[in-house]
Amino acid sequence: MLRFSLETIDPILLDWERWPHVDEEAIKDPKRREQFVSRSRAVKLLLQQATRSRILSETGISGRRAIHWVKRCLTPHPDGRIYGFRGVIPMTRLTPYRRRANVKFTPGASHSGAAGAFMQLLRAFPKLDQLIHDQVLNLTKGKLYETKIPIKALHKRLIRLCRELNLDVGMQYPFNTDDMAYVSLSKYVKRIVKENAARAAAARHGWALQKNCKPETDRQDP
Repeated sequence: MLRFSLETIDPILLDWERWPHVDEEAIKDPKRREQFVSRSRAVKLLLQQATRSRILSETGISGRRAIHWVKRCLTPHPDGRIYGFRGVIPMTRLTPYRRRANVKFTPGASHSGAAGAFMQLLRAFPKLDQLIHDQVLNLTKGKLYETKIPIKALHKRLIRLCRELNLDVGMQYPFNTDDMAYVSLSKYVKRIVKENAARAAAARHGWALQKNCKPETDRQDP
């Protein structure tokens, strides 16, 4: 069996400030709250490369147990992230994780599975889909607010929102792909434009085109 070592863990995963956190005040039982605080402190000290003697003196937890709690924190959660500090809540049983196939591409490899992964992402996080539609159609609450947005700029906004949703924690899709879903986004934008040709045309060329396309009103008989 390989020995556990923090050096083998992705540094991004070891950034505990980006982990899912827990409101310790929500733990009503004083004893369990104290246990949670001690375990959390031990985890932080271990990740800060504190000595085992310091971890023991400050938390009452041995270095070996601290490693145990770190492992729990790094365990994948059913919500797609890691447990983070949820993993050290007393009496918390880690739910068996059913791994979903990661979409991972290498240079020159086929992108055949990218579309499915991208749509799965949008279904899981409707905010992302809403962002894309708003930007592509240049509409928000029915008003034109911006000219045509290049795919590159839209992609940056999408990735920024993905980070806000903590998808970069654990390197989830799209962060586990070479192009960060750029190609899939481009194809999806083309699909939106095609399906909403009239609205997209108005967004690209201004409201004048839309006005010219208005149907004639019914004539009144003389």
